[in-house]
Amino acid sequence: MIDRRAFCLAAAGPALLTPTLSRTTEDPILPHYRAWLAAREDWRRASMVPGNEDFDSPESLDADEREFAAEDRMLDTVPTSKEGLAAVAHLMWVHLGPAALKGSENYEDQFNALPARMARAIWAFATDGAPMPPTTLCEEEALH
Repeated sequence: MIDRRAFCLAAAGPALLTPTLSRTTEDPILPHYRAWLAAREDWRRASMVPGNEDFDSPESLDADEREFAAEDRMLDTVPTSKEGLAAVAHLMWVHLGPAALKGSENYEDQFNALPARMARAIWAFATDGAPMPPTTLCEEEALH
């Protein structure tokens, strides 16, 4: 007699493999991720314009709105690939990773906090160990 656990595992095996074996279309989360990245970049650029120190220019407000709309769409979408999971991990990292700048007094504590560690673990799996993206737009600015 086969036990229930063995039967369930055997029955689930093909179903678990199906998404990766038969996926021929792009992960549905990736267009939302690209929109999120573009909105963040647009906001960063708008934030550098003289006179927009309060980030209240129409360009900043529009980029802000697009960023949060893209976040909502990402969170309403189930990733179907490692790339999609990496997109979610990046979003997690931005919200749960360090808010302090690297090298500042609080950075190490924030970097090692449980939510940041979880985001890094998911990112590491999804990207095969690629370096973490920046958590703040200030860090992103340093890369430009």
